[in-house]
Amino acid sequence: MTTGVWNDINATMMSTIVWKYINDTKTSTSVWNYINDTTMSTEGDISVEEYLEYKVAVLINKYYLYILLILGLFGSISTLVTLTTMRPFLASAIFMCVLAVVDGTALIWKMLYLQITLSGIQIGDFMCGFFYTFGSWTQQYSNWILVAMTTERFIAIWFPLKVSKLCSKTRTIVESIVIAILIFGLNLHFVWTFQEISDPVLKHSCAAKREYTSFINRIWYWIDGTSYSLSPIVIIAFLNGMIIHGIRKARKKHRDLTNIRIDGMKERSRQERQITIMLITLCVVFCILTLPNCIFFVLKDTWNWNQSNYQIALYSLLYQIVFVLSDFHQSVNFYLYCLTGKKFRNQFKTVVMCRRGQSNRKWQSKYTDHTISTIRNRSFSAWKGSESVCEMKSTENNTDATNFTISSSL
Repeated sequence: MTTGVWNDINATMMSTIVWKYINDTKTSTSVWNYINDTTMSTEGDISVEEYLEYKVAVLINKYYLYILLILGLFGSISTLVTLTTMRPFLASAIFMCVLAVVDGTALIWKMLYLQITLSGIQIGDFMCGFFYTFGSWTQQYSNWILVAMTTERFIAIWFPLKVSKLCSKTRTIVESIVIAILIFGLNLHFVWTFQEISDPVLKHSCAAKREYTSFINRIWYWIDGTSYSLSPIVIIAFLNGMIIHGIRKARKKHRDLTNIRIDGMKERSRQERQITIMLITLCVVFCILTLPNCIFFVLKDTWNWNQSNYQIALYSLLYQIVFVLSDFHQSVNFYLYCLTGKKFRNQFKTVVMCRRGQSNRKWQSKYTDHTISTIRNRSFSAWKGSESVCEMKSTENNTDATNFTISSSL
């Protein structure tokens, strides 16, 4: 199979291409030279390598995944450590932990596939299919976990009396497992539709089998794009709109009912607002970072990018940018948590400063002081109550004595 066909198959996948592009672009400058040599130049002596767009694309191509891997792994590990030390451990924290694990795994998987490809290691047909299955699964699964988190917040805003039942920890775990199984099953076809091939530039690479090329190009193209980005974006946009509307409606209702706000209700409202702001921020960033990927591959068929060296250089730059944005989405969540969640940010600071013991002692001290104060108040109330009883009894005795004296004198 030629490089041209290989690139064409690459360009027909959405979430798969997000990590599959490593195979044909994440190698070395020789890959770009090969493309340049096989393309007719219409611009004289100006080659692809001489264009600034191409140079920037190669620079991004060479370093960005390593940078995102460092940022992403640090963020995923920090998220897990922070969430597991927070109390109480809510159902929404389970989704956040799953998201951190999946995002970190996706970045590691891309790097592993990159190193195998660059090393020319032969992995066989089954492992080719498994690499694509698992790689595409991590891309889609993290997006649908975000959908599940948005759904949980929607229920909390619109059906607050049913939150404890519909959004319990057990249900959250079950939902995460069910979503994982469904999406893994959707991508399982790679096991038998892909194979290992010999590449003119790389020693070994993976590509669709000849009999499944039409399926990959015409059917899976839209299935994958819908599952990876289009459906999550539409659902998330709708639910976030309903969440914002629900918050405004609830605030108006509270203002109409009373102007008095109890401290406990105020604190709960503040925490709910922080969680909602954090989630909406995640969703907006998700849409901004993944939507260009879909737009690029939907519109690229209308662009004759291989007609000149400049068009190839420009295509290469845009190609890299959309993948940097898509991969950046899996590295940025932790930093968004810190930016928008005060409680999360404070807990992370506590973990970093190793102040957990101090915070626990501080909490215990407050609890002890509160308990002592409560006991004192109750003791004082009981003493005042007994004093009143004694006074009443003394009054009764004096009254009885007076009555007895009067009756005796009579």
